[in-house]
Amino acid sequence: MSSNNRARSRAIRGRMAASGEKYTTAAAAVARPPRPANHLRAVCFGCRKDIAAGNGVIHVSYDEIERVERARAAAEEQRLAKASSEGGTRVAADLVTAKELLAASMAAEWQVHCDDCNPHNADGCGACYWFEVERCSTWAQLVEWTAQLAEKSWLPATNWMSFIR
Repeated sequence: MSSNNRARSRAIRGRMAASGEKYTTAAAAVARPPRPANHLRAVCFGCRKDIAAGNGVIHVSYDEIERVERARAAAEEQRLAKASSEGGTRVAADLVTAKELLAASMAAEWQVHCDDCNPHNADGCGACYWFEVERCSTWAQLVEWTAQLAEKSWLPATNWMSFIR
């Protein structure tokens, strides 16, 4: 039993002795200690050190997103052209070669960097979608960011889902 639980139990027993209340009534009246927030750790991809609040960013490059989207669109265009030239149907277009599979699996990489290791420090991550590590330091904040990012049309071109695992 943790010390917080022991202290709470003593407070409940003390209230029961003083007022004659039943355990459930006394327990409802005694405040529970706040639960810890279960903070997430942000580790820099460069130096592999923990990043303190205010000293780092989570970011993805817009240029990389555009490159991935162009590559995927070109692969889709080639696949459709190949299917139509062979007189095939949409089913034929859905058959994927290993090269096409590799092109489809490309994704813009989300990264975490401390201010010292950030490769985009010169432009302040101007060509990136970014947010400070402290804005995504709890599970609840991670869920909020995932919901916000899900609204972005470019999210499927990134590795967000594997990044948060």
